Amino acid sequence: AGQALALLGCLLAIAATARAADYYVDAASPGGDGSPASPFKTIQQGLNAAHAGDNVIVRAGRYTLTSTLTFPRSGTADSPITLKAAPGETVLVEVWPGLNIHLIQTSRSYITIEDITFDGNYSTANGMIRLDGGSFQTFRRCEMRRQGNHLLRIDSSDLLVEDCHIHHAIWPA
Repeated sequence: AGQALALLGCLLAIAATARAADYYVDAASPGGDGSPASPFKTIQQGLNAAHAGDNVIVRAGRYTLTSTLTFPRSGTADSPITLKAAPGETVLVEVWPGLNIHLIQTSRSYITIEDITFDGNYSTANGMIRLDGGSFQTFRRCEMRRQGNHLLRIDSSDLLVEDCHIHHAIWPA
């Protein structure tokens, strides 16, 4: 019975690992299924597809947003949802000039964001990145800049901001 339970545990662990997927995003793409050969056009499409353990890998480019990015679901302690720049590539996510929107707004837990530059273009939205709950949210090696009203609005717990460059949080008045 002990061996059967151990085998079942191993099979469940393998099944959980097999579920993890990488979804690709490329602003230059006409829009595809999120595979490396046919990436999504928008970051939101990647986030919509992602489940616990998945990576949304954003290829180099400028992503100018007219609506706020959201995480539709949470990751788990062992399998966060990760949004990150492709290795060695530069990704800029910015607010469309003149709009007052958040770049990210979420209350989801176990999300990680890595190696992305966020530019608020001096939007006066209350928080360029707005965390309205959730926990275990991580920002690693990111840049957050040029926001007119709160770069980070934090109403969550267990936030980690690690090795990030944060600057130009200026009230326009």
